[in-house]
Amino acid sequence: MKTYVFATDFSDNALKALEFAVPFVKQLKGQLMLFHAVDYLDMYLEIPAPVLEKINEEKREDATRQLIAWQQIVHDMDAELPCSYRVHKGSLLAALQLLLKEENVEMLMMGTRGATGLKRILIGSNTASVIGRVSCPVLAIPEDSRFEGINNILYATDFHEDHGFILEEINRIATAFKAKIDLLHVATESEKVDPEIYNWYQDAVMEILPKKHITFHVKKAERVHKGISKYVDETQPDLVVMSMHKKNWLERLLTGSYTRRQVSHTQKPLLIFHCDAYSRTSSAGQVEQSQQLAAS
Repeated sequence: MKTYVFATDFSDNALKALEFAVPFVKQLKGQLMLFHAVDYLDMYLEIPAPVLEKINEEKREDATRQLIAWQQIVHDMDAELPCSYRVHKGSLLAALQLLLKEENVEMLMMGTRGATGLKRILIGSNTASVIGRVSCPVLAIPEDSRFEGINNILYATDFHEDHGFILEEINRIATAFKAKIDLLHVATESEKVDPEIYNWYQDAVMEILPKKHITFHVKKAERVHKGISKYVDETQPDLVVMSMHKKNWLERLLTGSYTRRQVSHTQKPLLIFHCDAYSRTSSAGQVEQSQQLAAS
């Protein structure tokens, strides 16, 4: 059974996101792990060591009590969903990275506070410190999201990159929810879309998703983020999927001049895959497999 980690700060925003996460994980036949990072007081503070130790222990005990209460909330939502909890010390990012070393995590889920668009989802929230720095996919759940099933999945893709593993994951989610899939490529008005690349990509996708209800779209826009935003507004997908890769368009959107603009005003759950993390894992697996074959 796959493990889906829900990182919480016990805020009302996180509680709203949990209402989306519980049925989402249940439909995927997974198990939920509630997670909280306790940032201990620094040992170098001018506080006697015994007092400092007591304060930190009380912080951990309080977090544990709250996680147990949230575990009961999950039980009240769905008594059949397996739900555990974990407390780690340290900053959110450091604690999550440690957890991911200890556990085989399928997906990390986080609520986003005050999200008025893609920029607010990824920038100016705890999610921003995590995306791109963890090895598993991250699902950002805006506070106003309401779970009404996943009927339409939008994958905003760059045809020039090989993201077959993402398509396989989208296929798994779409199968569980019986959802249709839209593949969208947004090109700038000055960019020429090569029909050979487009046709090649369609053929490659159909090899992975031969029986799914898939539609392909190429849109022109002044800016990529504006084109995605407009399409999301028009189609209202239940889940938006994007990939993050060094020097690709999404990373430029996160770290470049786009972050100074209003990117989008939609309120849709956003699932992000970090391609570099996957590539490292895949490469390591290929090396290990080659060594095993050589030994045999």
